[in-house]
Amino acid sequence: MNKRGRMLLTLGMLSSMLLFGGCKKQEVVKEVSPIRVTIDGDSLYVGNGCVKDLLDAGFIITADEELKKQIQEEQYLDARTYFYDYYASKEDEIYMKFSFINSQENEIPYVDGIVYSVAFSFEEGIENLSPVYHTEHMLIDGINLKGLLPEEVDAAFQDKFEESEEVLLDDGSLQKKIYRNGENIVTVQFNSNTREVESAIVEVDISTFE
Repeated sequence: MNKRGRMLLTLGMLSSMLLFGGCKKQEVVKEVSPIRVTIDGDSLYVGNGCVKDLLDAGFIITADEELKKQIQEEQYLDARTYFYDYYASKEDEIYMKFSFINSQENEIPYVDGIVYSVAFSFEEGIENLSPVYHTEHMLIDGINLKGLLPEEVDAAFQDKFEESEEVLLDDGSLQKKIYRNGENIVTVQFNSNTREVESAIVEVDISTFE
């Protein structure tokens, strides 16, 4: 593979996990209770869903933000590797950035790579500038974070996550909040001026696959 972001992982002894969405079974240490993200009506379970789910939903997968380096379905992933900063788009709009992994000891078709991280942007793009990010109808476990303030995000997530922590800027203002529930992590970044949600990352702790 020629993806600049590919890095090798040294993975330990693995036990099985049932995967959703038609992915071939990969091996992980322990069960993951995945977070469901909904992308304009199509659902994906982060940590269980695979690249094929995105293709079946009609997304174009590229290795660049300019949407020029489209990945071909016949490509393969080297054993025990992970890949990051890929993009899922439709009609020249980016819906999300994501990362995926091959935790097996043999190469697999890239469409069977497990998506372990998904990033949404909720800020409107600047007209006539590329890339354009799609910001509507993005749900995290059924919740639309667009336009929410920190206290509203706390209220929406209060029954969904076991713990949270704040990350502050030098001036003491809130930069982001990190919510955790077992292996699941949701990082929500806020606009320093409006205090509204700027972006969100939903991921499974990568050590889950060791």
